[in-house]
Amino acid sequence: MERSFATDANSALSSARAIGRLSLSEPMRQLINEDPHNVRDLFRLLVYWSDKFVMMQYTRQDDDASSSSSSHHNNNKNSNNDNPQILLNIILRCAFCLGNLTSSNDSNRKFVVLRFGGDNSMGGILSGLTASYMRENDDSPEKPLLADTLVKLTRLIANICINREAAIGLAVSTGIDSLGSLLMIVIENEKEVRVGVSEA
Repeated sequence: MERSFATDANSALSSARAIGRLSLSEPMRQLINEDPHNVRDLFRLLVYWSDKFVMMQYTRQDDDASSSSSSHHNNNKNSNNDNPQILLNIILRCAFCLGNLTSSNDSNRKFVVLRFGGDNSMGGILSGLTASYMRENDDSPEKPLLADTLVKLTRLIANICINREAAIGLAVSTGIDSLGSLLMIVIENEKEVRVGVSEA
């Protein structure tokens, strides 16, 4: 995949949407799986846009005034490349596609981790998005989208771990322990729901 194409938000989102629809069908998945580079390119998109989103969130947190000025300038040039909801949609759809492509193909599970660098980057993606979710206010427009993205990413990780070798590779990935933090969030949210119901 051409770098100029992959690093343009509009192009990346359109591609991920199209492949996502195709990946819902097993015959189409088989066609996609014929070339491992398709999985590689999707994973590279996931890594690139996840890193960009997390870095943008940190920049916004560190210096809101400076970030606002910078975003305003960049938005005039390419608004979607700095739109957090667009970036999250790209990440979500890439994770969804890869989740479909690893649901029934054992080779793809190993490819992502052992051949395309998932053992080095998957944990970082998970921990970065988890930290972003925990920092967002409840009324933030990004929070529901972040939650959906983390669901798709967790599904991808679960599918990959069906393969023993890939699971071992992910187990030592720095940041993969963020799955524990996600579990605690789910437990706490469930408690809040139960308390709300009992008080109603």
